[in-house]
Amino acid sequence: MNRLMKSRNQRGQLKVLVAHSSPSFGRTCAELVSSGRGARLAAITTSASETLREAGRVRPDVIFLGTRLRGANGLNLLLACKRQLPAACVIMVAERSGAPAMMKYLAAGADLFIGRPDAMHQVPKILRHLARRRVHRRVAGDLGHRVPGRRTAGME
Repeated sequence: MNRLMKSRNQRGQLKVLVAHSSPSFGRTCAELVSSGRGARLAAITTSASETLREAGRVRPDVIFLGTRLRGANGLNLLLACKRQLPAACVIMVAERSGAPAMMKYLAAGADLFIGRPDAMHQVPKILRHLARRRVHRRVAGDLGHRVPGRRTAGME
């Protein structure tokens, strides 16, 4: 890790992993991540095995996870990501955002569920919100206050 990356991480930027079967979606999401403050793109992956390998390597704070990647379905990959990185915020990104699918992923441990392309414009807002919560948790933890660990499925 070079000096610039270390200094950025020390300033509190969220590390983001984008895992999606569509390379064009990965680029779009990367642009959205880069457009906001408080987050930086750590990796883009297009398969389940690559996602788990990169997640272990870069230790992201946030994972944008597509529901269909080569090598695993979205639900199994979500469960594997949560086992490997329980503190990471996993945001499921789906082609369709129907209630049954959304409830299935949220019940399995997803922190947020967004449908594309409708909600993609909210990515910078979501990352800013998560960056603020991360700072709040660190300060509250230092003060000894109990901060709930589970993030809600909606943005306020």
